[in-house]
Amino acid sequence: IKSVTAGSNVSELAIDNCFTAEYSHYKVYLNNLNSYGFNYYHAKLRDNSGVKTGTNYIQQQLAKFGSTGSGGGQGFYYSGYNDSLDYMLYFAGQGNSYQNTIHGIWDFYMPFESDKFTFLTGQANASNSQYGIYASHVNIVYPDACNITGFQITGYTNKIYTGTKLSVYGVPV
Repeated sequence: IKSVTAGSNVSELAIDNCFTAEYSHYKVYLNNLNSYGFNYYHAKLRDNSGVKTGTNYIQQQLAKFGSTGSGGGQGFYYSGYNDSLDYMLYFAGQGNSYQNTIHGIWDFYMPFESDKFTFLTGQANASNSQYGIYASHVNIVYPDACNITGFQITGYTNKIYTGTKLSVYGVPV
């Protein structure tokens, strides 16, 4: 349906007017989010007025980092149920000056149906030279019945580097 690629280093990558009444199920792909050092990114929904802020995002996330012999240790973390977030997705680069490459895919359900909540499930993975791997699975609900028209990723401690790409596809029923 739509895609956007960062042509230069930016602090935000947004894709607008990609969710419509045409589909009730969408797939969003994130490719090549390259970062250096420890930094983090948040993703939020957008409507015709812009980004959806406020503590309305509910999520549950499970992640694993590290691989045996990677030098960075290994472990799982479970972020638990959280109903007071100002973002719906969280990604983190790990390590001091290590490069990370993050990829993700998410299924959006009913983003444009204003009488329904928006549901989301998905996963992200990353490779980096300190911990080896980072993988997470997340389930999210946005319990504000409104027309969601887009999606954005914001880089906080570092920017979104050139070549990062967001793509949105409609899934026929």
